[in-house]
Amino acid sequence: MYALSEKKLSEVVVAVRKVIDLACQLPEAGCKRGGYFCLAPTHTGFPYLLMLVGFVPQDKFEKYAKLAMEKARRLSMHPQHITSRESRNPEKEEWGGAVFVNPDIWSFSGFPERLDEAVMIVAATKMGNLSNHHMRHLAGMFGVDPNPFWPFIEKHAVFS
Repeated sequence: MYALSEKKLSEVVVAVRKVIDLACQLPEAGCKRGGYFCLAPTHTGFPYLLMLVGFVPQDKFEKYAKLAMEKARRLSMHPQHITSRESRNPEKEEWGGAVFVNPDIWSFSGFPERLDEAVMIVAATKMGNLSNHHMRHLAGMFGVDPNPFWPFIEKHAVFS
């Protein structure tokens, strides 16, 4: 049993694609044009959806897919955290880019980690899965280390 209906899952995929397309316009994305999106239940962190969004060079397929799944699993193992950035460990290749979006974890890998995170925050907010207050909390706007990318993406992400 999945937390999302087929219709809602389809809407999530469209939202993630739109936000990724917007993120590709940022200079910080460099030559990166996509990555892997992972949707997983919070209680296990094991994906019920893993999909390529945009373009990824063939030599990066496996790396980005593994990272997207790893971020989701790690966040599920830290129920007190709301982002995978809180348990990041560069020595172990563990990065930010997953966010807790009740009842699921939304994870992305393909851009720099803060951009991965911003994409997930904005897509979940645009889908109505996060309130503006929760979005600002996830983006760190109430803390000392705000995500520098989400304001641009949030401002320009238009869903019809």
